[in-house]
Amino acid sequence: MRGSMIEILRTNYLRTARAKGLPERITITRHALKAAMLPVISYLGPAVVNTITGQIVQCSVRALSGESAGGFTCKAQVPVSQN
Repeated sequence: MRGSMIEILRTNYLRTARAKGLPERITITRHALKAAMLPVISYLGPAVVNTITGQIVQCSVRALSGESAGGFTCKAQVPVSQN
């Protein structure tokens, strides 16, 4: 995020906002921070989904073998077909 913020602070639309007299605090929080957070948010979406999916698979596998999930109980009961 630091690299994105440095790059965004040099863009023309932020220079224009500063030249028009917008305070630096507002320039950073309303404009630069929103743009700099986009790569972070793009990463976190799939990461959260993968974490949840992995937990469901782990609970399913451990339920088949009769183990507990590392001291935690798996609340999500996923139906597993046994053919």
